[in-house]
Amino acid sequence: MAKLGAARKPSSRANRPAPRSASQGLKTGSLAPQTAASRSIAEAIGTQVRNLRRKLDLTGAELADQAGLSAGMLSKIENGAVSASIDSLEALARALNVPLTTFFASYEEQRIARMCAAARA
Repeated sequence: MAKLGAARKPSSRANRPAPRSASQGLKTGSLAPQTAASRSIAEAIGTQVRNLRRKLDLTGAELADQAGLSAGMLSKIENGAVSASIDSLEALARALNVPLTTFFASYEEQRIARMCAAARA
């Protein structure tokens, strides 16, 4: 039996870093859409990969297997946590049966739209 007043095991929260403010680039892990200006190319590519995978009704594990990647690496790519290598993107493009440039298309469209908006301002 535990004694009253015995020291408690510290919670996992005690080891977490202090929250950052939004101005420090806080990432919540939310899958909610972000503004175009706040998305990195890695995040845009990850979104494209996830959307294409879902369109083909594939699980992450199935796509990872077909592309010769680990499920963990695919997850990191889809979440924009890593910048995928060209070799990985090429393998994903083959597995998804799309041109490699598909992954970059939406990011370029957003970048061009931002440039046009800035030029008008």
